[in-house]
Amino acid sequence: MLTWALASGAAADTPPCAVSVDVLPEHLPGLCAQPPDVRAFVERHDRCVHFAGEDPYDEARRAELAREMQAACSGAGSQFKSLLERYRDQPDQLDWLQRYGRDVGLSPEG
Repeated sequence: MLTWALASGAAADTPPCAVSVDVLPEHLPGLCAQPPDVRAFVERHDRCVHFAGEDPYDEARRAELAREMQAACSGAGSQFKSLLERYRDQPDQLDWLQRYGRDVGLSPEG
């Protein structure tokens, strides 16, 4: 898997945060400060967004995109809702998740 190595913005001795290149650039700021389950969700969902925007130029590509989207997109709404519930008492994580949800069109209702 290709990854970006990002500085977390904390102390100089803090290790970098590695995230998949599937993460859209606009979602990188603040991502390293998020818990591993949030980072994993964003990586998976941004992969979903990527494949949703691809051109199904022939039947083989259409089938490939359908498989990739099934793997990356299924359950995104309920997982997002679960993360919002898990971090409801942690304002930094909750705010970041809510902004992410607005940006990608995920509803808190799941």
